Amino acid sequence: MNRIRSGILRVLVGAALVALLAAPAFGGVATGACKDGKSSANFATYYSATSDGWNKVDWFQWILRNPNGLGNKSNVSIRHYQNVDNWPDTLKYSWDSQDNIKPNVTYIHSPTSPARTVKGKWAHTRYGFVFDNSGPDDKCNADTDNFR
Repeated sequence: MNRIRSGILRVLVGAALVALLAAPAFGGVATGACKDGKSSANFATYYSATSDGWNKVDWFQWILRNPNGLGNKSNVSIRHYQNVDNWPDTLKYSWDSQDNIKPNVTYIHSPTSPARTVKGKWAHTRYGFVFDNSGPDDKCNADTDNFR
């Protein structure tokens, strides 16, 4: 009976160790929001650390809202930056949606090329939104919290 328990314990410890080694590096999320008129957006950048000293963006996420309703042709632009002291920030990734973003839908965009910044150095993502309204379109731009 002790041999069976010992064998089961070894299997469980071994499985836990394999799961731990296979788990992705610790990551985080940087969030933000912006509003113009009654139109608003909530957004987030999800990132993780790589083994070679970088933070990489895993995905960008956003949702648009307006209590009076929005059309189905809103737009989003995403600019991911490495912060640079006393200089303009360095653009690391850029993406613009088509004219097809709908309200009340959570969208996820995974970078088509690596969006990496130096781990330990501040970075942020700037989101820009054009809200498809029946009259003049609302617009807003805002940054995520800085992260490193």
